[in-house]
Amino acid sequence: MLTQQWIERIESIKSGVLSALALALVSAVGSAINPVFIHRPTIALEIGIAAFSGFLFGITYRHLVGAGKDDHLQSGAVGAFALVRGLAQAELFWVYGENLWTVGIAIIESFVMFGVAALVLDTALQRNWIQRFEGLR
Repeated sequence: MLTQQWIERIESIKSGVLSALALALVSAVGSAINPVFIHRPTIALEIGIAAFSGFLFGITYRHLVGAGKDDHLQSGAVGAFALVRGLAQAELFWVYGENLWTVGIAIIESFVMFGVAALVLDTALQRNWIQRFEGLR
């Protein structure tokens, strides 16, 4: 018999994997349709980093959303993760002399990635594919 603690861990891993897949897919699509604006010599590395970021986001998002429905908390999680990723990329692009357009695309792309992941996770939670975080007792 699994304890509540193990059930919560399994559900967090499920949400992390689902979110990682969503971010990896959006990153791959973005790399495929947007190679003109942002030079990406290491697409596989970028997709891997996006997947890892998605995994961490999925676990965090499930815990933040919990049993309640707080739109501000949900959008805040998306915004926080997107800004951290987007601004880190923007700084790199800026340092290497990219134009402002490229910097803006990096930030917008991050919001799209984490927004899609949040939608996927919300759908999974609504359909009970992933259980809501109930907390540990």
